[in-house]
Parts: sequence; C-alpha cells; structure tokens
Amino acid sequence: MRKYLASCIGIVSLLLAGVVASYASSSAVVSLDPPTYQGKCPVSIMVKAKITSTTAGTVNFGYVFSTGYKTNYETIHFNAPGTVDFDKGLVAGEKSLPQYPTSGWVAIEIDGKLSNKAIFDVTCKDPDIAVTDLKWIPYSTQYKNAPVPLGSILVKYKNKGTGNSGPVALTFLCAGVPGTGPFGETPFCPAGIFPKTFSPISTDMAAGAENETGIVGSGGSMPPSWGGGKYKISAEMKLLSGNQEVDKTNNSKEIEINVPFAVMTDVNTIMITGAKYMGACSSTKNVTLLSAKIAGNGYGIIKYQWIIDGVASGAVSELTYRVDDILKEVAVVTHPLNNKSGWGAIKILSPGSKESEHAPYSIECTGSSAYDLSLGKYKLAASNWKTLGKLSTAPQACQECSSTFSQISGIDQKSLPLAQKGENLSERISKGGLNKAETESILQQLNSIEQQLTANMTQRKMLLDQYNKQLSGFNMQPRKTAPVRR
Repeated sequence: MRKYLASCIGIVSLLLAGVVASYASSSAVVSLDPPTYQGKCPVSIMVKAKITSTTAGTVNFGYVFSTGYKTNYETIHFNAPGTVDFDKGLVAGEKSLPQYPTSGWVAIEIDGKLSNKAIFDVTCKDPDIAVTDLKWIPYSTQYKNAPVPLGSILVKYKNKGTGNSGPVALTFLCAGVPGTGPFGETPFCPAGIFPKTFSPISTDMAAGAENETGIVGSGGSMPPSWGGGKYKISAEMKLLSGNQEVDKTNNSKEIEINVPFAVMTDVNTIMITGAKYMGACSSTKNVTLLSAKIAGNGYGIIKYQWIIDGVASGAVSELTYRVDDILKEVAVVTHPLNNKSGWGAIKILSPGSKESEHAPYSIECTGSSAYDLSLGKYKLAASNWKTLGKLSTAPQACQECSSTFSQISGIDQKSLPLAQKGENLSERISKGGLNKAETESILQQLNSIEQQLTANMTQRKMLLDQYNKQLSGFNMQPRKTAPVRR
C-alpha cells in the first residue's frame, strides 16, 4: 500500500491553506486543487507543493494525514538553493483506501517537522440502487392449476444514495426447486423467458427516486407458461459504466412461488376412432386399426387395455399423462393386414374403471395382385437407373462423340425424375389408407412410369454402345504431331 501511495495518494478531498513552515535548510507550502468537492466519488485531486531549500543538496519529505497515516519519504535533489514545484495526483473518495478520511488535513513532513495543514472537505454523492420489492402476479384467478400463463413479474427499485445513478441494468433469473414438480421432477421455468436482461432501463435516476418495471405477461397466451411446482425467481440490478455504489448488498432480491398442479383422479375424456381402410394389402404391411385420444383431470399414470371385437388384449399399457398434453393419442395396429371388420374400444383400468364407446373398423383389400405386379415391375425398371455408371466426357475434337453424349445426357435428365416420382408413388401406396379409386390411379401411373423407364433404358443402351464405338474409333485415328526442333 505504501508503494502505491508513493505515486498516488487516495484521499476524499483536500483544502487549500497557505501557512509556511520554515526549517534550518528547507520548507514546504501545500495547496489542493480542488480544496472542496461534492459529487460522485472517486474523484481526481491534485496536491500541489512548493518545496524550498536554502542550500544545494537532498531534501527528503513525506505526506502526513490528519488520520495519523504517513506515506513513505520521497527525495528531491537541489543543485542550488531555490524552490521546486512538486504535484501529486490523488484518487479521492476511493473505498479501497479507508485510511483517508472524507474530511481533515494533509501536510508535508521534512526532517520530522510539518508544513502547513491543508484542510480538505469532500462530500461524496454516490448512488445506491436497492431492489425493494419483487412479486409475481398470476395472469388470472381462473387458472387454478398448472399449466398457467406467465403472468407478470415486477420489481421495485429505489436509489437510496445521495447522487444520481446513471444507466441501470436489470436481470431476472429463474430456477425450479428440485423434486417439487409433477412426478417428483424439477419443474422447468417458462421457455424463452429466463434469463432476461434489460439494459439499460434508466438513463439517470435521481437520488430518492423509485421505479417499477419487469416482465408483463400478455392476455393469457400459452406458451410460455408455468408447469406445476415451486420456482425461485430473482431480480438483480446493477449500475453500468462503472459507477460506484454506496452499498451493493441490496442489489438483488429472491422470491419463491408455488404453482399448484392437480394429481389425476379420473380420465374425463376418451375419443376413439376405427380405421376404414380400402386398398392394397400385403403380408408385410401394418395398418392402424384403432386410435384413441385420452385426457385426464391432472398429472398421473393411466393404465388401459384395448378391446377388439369384444376380446381384451392381454397386455396392459401405461401412459404418462401431463395436463399440458391436452389430449394424448394412443393407437393399436394389426399385423398382417388382411380383410377384416369389427369394432374396438379402450378400457381404462386406472385411475377408476371405464370403457369407451365402440368404434367400428373395416379393412378391404383391393387389387393386391395388381399392386404387387405393378410395384415389382416398376422397381425392376427403376433399379437400372439407380446403378448408372459415370460416363466419360467426349473429347471436343470428336464431334460425333459429343452429339451422342448429349443424347445420352438428355435421356438421363428425363428418366431420373421419373424414377423419383415412381418412388414417391410406391411409398404412398405402401402406407395404405387409400380408397379404391386412389389406389387404381397410382397403379396406372406406376405402369406408365415403368414403360417409359424401360423404353428409355433400351434407347440409352443403344446410344451407349454407339458412343463407345465412336470414341474407340476416334482414339485409333493417327494424330498429327509437331516436329521436334533441334
């Protein structure tokens, strides 16, 4: 610390005085610029000293403060009698240097004797931003249980200091309290909201001023929303631009909110639908026979069983239901796919016990053989276009090679999109769910694509043989070479 003070002495403020102390061979007069100060601290102050020596030689001196604190001695060398101006820059009102008071005096000590005592008086007017209140205001009382809309998170803050604040930044943080959410989970804070920083929220807040700001939720829109459980929300404010605060311990506040959630006691909605399939069938193809949408009155586990044609399936299924799922969809599939009709239902085993309405289903296989034949012929024709080798570019000097090469490229440009279109059609028909007219339309398109691809491949092979012969003949022709100069 004494080394630091050898170059810069931190004091709160210093006052000009003009009394001279004389010694045997040297003396000093101390003044300050400015002698008094009111405003934000720290502030730069200059201690101006005139040190006089009546003889040539060395003068050792140091600074003494009214607190009793003394700096290390410094040295000035005089080649002849005279006076030297010596200025020292000070950092006034710096909290990290508590040995310097906000009022008192400073003098120069030479050979154990003091110069005049320059009186100083500093009044630091520093801001002190304090978070005075933090609250969550639910959007509406109509939302009794989670999920609930974001609502509003408001913070009150006040400048408790004596000076203006300058720009202020505000940050909101949120964390779910472990084990307090549904199923013993840690709840997640509303997505896309936290952390939230407002910077700056005020350009210049006067001493004593108080404001309120925060996150104001809109008309009950979800998401973002709170799931069930407990949350810790905190607001932290700080001054920007390096402004010094009187007290930084009151810059934040934390609250804990509890968003209640309902534990499921009943399945209150069951909607079941049966398939009405007409189309191509295959022993390797599945179809959704029944589907149901289920909703409960809270978070919980639903146990259910399918009833198909009056017979309960052996397996009991479980569904983890969350209220924000609204309607959870489940389905049962039959395998293999074949002509079949009947009815199905879903039976809830827990919580409670209930059975849905009966939903009829039907599967009518149409044109299976035509489908298999058309698809098989298409795949055979398309496979040739998937394994095309890379064709060497024709030499520019071989004009007939280039012409044939262009014809082959043209056929490729027409055929490859056709093959892709056939892939899309075959995939659509494989998925099922088409009526008879749709199935027959796709089969006709597949037959047409297969015929075009087959014809194009025949033509391509003929042109490729021609191209290879032309290229071979061109390569066998003698070439003119330039004579070698000697």
